Amino acid sequence: MRAFWIYIVGTILAVIGVGYGLYALSVPPIWIGVAILVIAGIAIASGAGLSRKKSSDTTNVNVESGSDGS
Repeated sequence: MRAFWIYIVGTILAVIGVGYGLYALSVPPIWIGVAILVIAGIAIASGAGLSRKKSSDTTNVNVESGSDGS
């Protein structure tokens, strides 16, 4: 769960940086909002994968070795 919070803080810093950079370039506010929403959407989708609990894989795989193909 700690990795998730580090990810959120990094995302917030990225959003602030991109927003300020676009503002400094005199980009219209509507496009700044669009960029922030896109970044937030990507962050939510990626963060959901971080917060999932790891399930144990109980699949049994039998591998035969020693076959020379003849």
